[in-house]
Amino acid sequence: MFVKLRKSTVVVIITSWILFFVAAFLAYVKLDQIRQERLTNEKIFQQTTQKNTAQNVIKETNDAVKAKKKDPDAEKKAVEDFMKTYYKLVQKNDLTNLKSMVEDTNELEKNQKAIHQYVKKYDDLTYLVKKGADDESFIVYVTYKMKIKKIATLAPGMTSYYVMKKGDTFCIYNNQKHDTDEITDAKKESQNSKEIKKLTKQINKKYDQALKQDKKLKQFFEGN
Repeated sequence: MFVKLRKSTVVVIITSWILFFVAAFLAYVKLDQIRQERLTNEKIFQQTTQKNTAQNVIKETNDAVKAKKKDPDAEKKAVEDFMKTYYKLVQKNDLTNLKSMVEDTNELEKNQKAIHQYVKKYDDLTYLVKKGADDESFIVYVTYKMKIKKIATLAPGMTSYYVMKKGDTFCIYNNQKHDTDEITDAKKESQNSKEIKKLTKQINKKYDQALKQDKKLKQFFEGN
């Protein structure tokens, strides 16, 4: 038996289906929007996390470099090690390697000629590293007992060096004629400090005692 629906009933049914599909579509759109927003937020979070991690690594690396740069003890130790190597080469008369450590190679050759001719060895070396004209330079006071060839008594002495950073290593400015006004002022200020005056006085006293003790040593230095 076929039941004929009234026109109004058909309209209601069709309208209901339309509303149902519209509601379903809107719900789908809303869910897709929520899903896209969640994926976007997750991506932003991942990018932010990666960026922050990278920035933290860079910051930690830079901080480590700065800390190393600003560590005065580490710098002084590096300068001291450089000077220890220098004196080992001086005693070996290793001009090839010494030339890479100084600013004036001609001055080095003259000094080495005199040292090699008269000095047998250096004993009891100590190194006192002080600040130079800026953060890239240092003044090093080396004290020692010098053994002159054919003379028994050791001669106490002290030599100062102006050392500047040169890339990953250092360079000794071994010709005073090349000193700038800043270097000259830094040397004077350092030499006039209480610590260096006291050290100089101690070395001079030991030197005078050695000369009194050994006439040959006195003749060598004073030519009497």
